[in-house]
Amino acid sequence: MSLGVFQNCNLLKTGSFRNHGVEDESNCGVRNTFNRASDLQTFQPIGLKTVTCQACKALFNIKNDTITAAHEMLLFGCYAFIERKEYMQCVLSVAQAYEVFFSHFIQRV
Repeated sequence: MSLGVFQNCNLLKTGSFRNHGVEDESNCGVRNTFNRASDLQTFQPIGLKTVTCQACKALFNIKNDTITAAHEMLLFGCYAFIERKEYMQCVLSVAQAYEVFFSHFIQRV
């Protein structure tokens, strides 16, 4: 496969188990949100997928999916809280991340 396939791809801005947030930077710049079940029709990580802009209907590619464990998503969300100086929300998110991590650990033991 040629690396040229990946040149005009838009990186996912936000990702979670349920939704993707991505901007159509090559056409209209509108932020699109795609639901995994109804829009993307897959719960697998997405390395490269062509989607249709919800505003201008142009095709564009998305890549670099981040499906991680729930506790990791909570920790990754802290970066946005720190940028907005919402430190208490960050502390609560870290506490929830540890709670979810240990809950999964206990269920497997």
